[in-house]
Amino acid sequence: SRIDSRDSSEGFGPSTGSNRSLSMAKEWLRRCMEDHSRCSRAADHTLPTRLIELHKGGIRLSSNVRMSTPYATLSHCWGSIDILKLKRDNLDLFHQQIPLQELCKTFQEAIVVTRYLGLSHLWIDSLCIVQDDEEDWRRESATMSGVYGNSAINIAASNAKDGSCGLFVQREAGKERNYLSVPGQEGFKIFKMNDRHLYRRCLSKTPLSRRAWVFQERYLANRTIHFTAEQLFWECCEITAFERCPEPIDTEFHYDSLP
Repeated sequence: SRIDSRDSSEGFGPSTGSNRSLSMAKEWLRRCMEDHSRCSRAADHTLPTRLIELHKGGIRLSSNVRMSTPYATLSHCWGSIDILKLKRDNLDLFHQQIPLQELCKTFQEAIVVTRYLGLSHLWIDSLCIVQDDEEDWRRESATMSGVYGNSAINIAASNAKDGSCGLFVQREAGKERNYLSVPGQEGFKIFKMNDRHLYRRCLSKTPLSRRAWVFQERYLANRTIHFTAEQLFWECCEITAFERCPEPIDTEFHYDSLP
């Protein structure tokens, strides 16, 4: 396609955490919730046992949330680093306040995204399941279809091998551009080339996609925003899109084709 000086895709933000990128994510979410009938496929409307409440003074664990409350979920790789976890000895403390400064980078940035999207509740496995209580873990881990299936949006830390990496990446100027200069009668014409390997590179071959446990999170969630090494990807039951091409594209991941 011929490059036009008015091409809005040229205005990439410097980071996948920029206002421009997050505004696009918010617009994808709005359109999906308003227009996509297939993306409201939850079988029930039960809430997770616990959710992280994002209030003005910080964050805390909540077990008493209204049934209709929308919430986000997080898909992430634990990795080998030691992250703050919910345990029996801090359960009461977390209901009062979760120390934000002690959370890993991925969790802190997931909270930023959740707030930007206009949501006040977030579910993260390590903070919402008591990790040293086998009975609680077995009970909660068996409810993943409801936890992810009923969430308003799933936030995927696709590029992060562990919690220290975070969601947001700084973009190198010009790295995502793929142009071809062709001589013509009136000088050179510039064409924008499609990157045929973008989807596979950014989603199929990521640290998150290598985790078998995460497959259920991606499949069960009605909507997912993938924070990749290059740009944001949107994936729901009806479409897949990315920042450079916010309109739907065809992909290898089809909900209806899976047994």
